Amino acid sequence: MAVSIRSVVVSLSAATPAADLMNLAADIARLIGADVRALYVEDAALFDVADLPLARELDPLQPPPQRWRPLAREQLTRDFELAAAALRRRLADVATSAGVHWDFFVVRAGAQPPSALDELREQRDFVLVLPAERKMLPLPPLPAGAVLYAPAGLTRRRGDVIALARSAGTAAAQLADRIARSAQARLIMIDAAGDAAQLQHALGRLHERLIVARAGAFTDDDDAAQLAALRRVPVIVVPEDAGA
Repeated sequence: MAVSIRSVVVSLSAATPAADLMNLAADIARLIGADVRALYVEDAALFDVADLPLARELDPLQPPPQRWRPLAREQLTRDFELAAAALRRRLADVATSAGVHWDFFVVRAGAQPPSALDELREQRDFVLVLPAERKMLPLPPLPAGAVLYAPAGLTRRRGDVIALARSAGTAAAQLADRIARSAQARLIMIDAAGDAAQLQHALGRLHERLIVARAGAFTDDDDAAQLAALRRVPVIVVPEDAGA
């Protein structure tokens, strides 16, 4: 069963390694012929704090008497706008270099998802990129598509593509084959399942650049993110029923 992915969606916030995530998202989009969509997540809780009468923020660039200043909603909005603009420019450069189409959306966590995300909420043909060390981000509701867990400090861009799949006809195996062919890499299919430590042992001394796995290969929901952190490579988890 083939899996169709039209978009690689990368979630960005002040707490995520934005440059690494955008580079990885553009690379994966190039390999599978997809678009890149970035979601910049504003922390709505900061606006609630700004409404408190004694809320202050520290500006380390100012001399000591002026370092603490009121946390103003207007300044907070301006800071978010500047951060979003910088990330938008970086995404444009990364996507253009990779030769892929891109879009950039600003999402306020805790608020209603903007209309720009209507298409994503109605489809499952995308892969959502999340940092492995911080899997849960305050995202608006999205359907259960494929998820890519990206480890911190990702540097390996060469190596095998591993499919944790039961047979070559499964969605995970076919997506892995598609990526391997595009990257001109060797595809290794392994029928293995378990927790992160068991899968780490099963993979042994292989030098892979990417792992594509069926969701059923993992014992718990956190195992895929943990495996990405252990192996220091991205792990894409494909739903069992994914397919065209």
